[in-house]
Amino acid sequence: METTEKKSSNLFQKMFNIIILLLVLIAIVVGINIATSGKLTLFAGTRPDNIGVYSGQLTPCPNSPNCVSSYSQDAEHGIAALSYGSEPEIAIANLKQIIDSMPRTNIVKEEEDYLYAEFTTKIMGYVDDVEFYVDKEAVRLVG
Repeated sequence: METTEKKSSNLFQKMFNIIILLLVLIAIVVGINIATSGKLTLFAGTRPDNIGVYSGQLTPCPNSPNCVSSYSQDAEHGIAALSYGSEPEIAIANLKQIIDSMPRTNIVKEEEDYLYAEFTTKIMGYVDDVEFYVDKEAVRLVG
């Protein structure tokens, strides 16, 4: 008959082995992900297909808390627009140059008055989609 101490030791050993196995599996998955794509994209998700400029404005934020827009009027999603003191084309070109100089960024779409870029986090590879639209009438960059 096993003692309580021996049962406890066996249970600890089994739990330890399971944790080690899980860590090895995670390391293998992450390694395969990095090897096949050259970077960690495990948590990148899929590129949204519902963004862009419609009727002179960017698509409104969904109800989720992980979105901000200078078009939003509510406190949870609202953010100030950026003003610019040049021609709109120069403002977009300057913005593009700034984004290009940042690590882990990818400009997905560029138009005369619109810029869509992806920013990827360093550790986990999460991707944030960022849009900028030149509101020529209001002389501001909205996003």
